[in-house]
Amino acid sequence: MHLTGDALFGTIGPIVVDPITITGPSVDLHVGGAGESLQLGISGPGVGPVVIPVLQVAAGPGVGNSTGGVSSGFFNSGSGSASGFGNVGGGSGWWNFGGSSGAGNVGCWVRGVEPR
Repeated sequence: MHLTGDALFGTIGPIVVDPITITGPSVDLHVGGAGESLQLGISGPGVGPVVIPVLQVAAGPGVGNSTGGVSSGFFNSGSGSASGFGNVGGGSGWWNFGGSSGAGNVGCWVRGVEPR
C-alpha cells in the first residue's frame, strides 16, 4: 500500500467465504389409527417439533351422522339407524326418507330408485 498526499493505493487479496448450507424444516404427515387424528408435523434446526392437528374424527361408524341408532356412512339423520349418504330415518342408500332403501325414496319400506 502506498500513501501519496490524500490518496491511498494498494491491492487486497481474494476474499474467501466458506460454503453456506441452509437446511429447511422437514414436513411429516402422520395418519393415526383408531381414535387418533390426522397430524402435520414440522421439525428442523431451530424449529419445534410442531404438531398441527389437521383433522380429528372420532372413532365410530360413519362421519357426520346424527341418528338415534348406530349409523354408518355420511351425514345420516333421524330416529332410526341409517347407512349410506344423506338418509333421514332408517334408510340405506342415497337421500332416502323413512324406512326406505335405494336412491331418492320417500316413504316406508320402499326399495328401488325414486318411487313416489
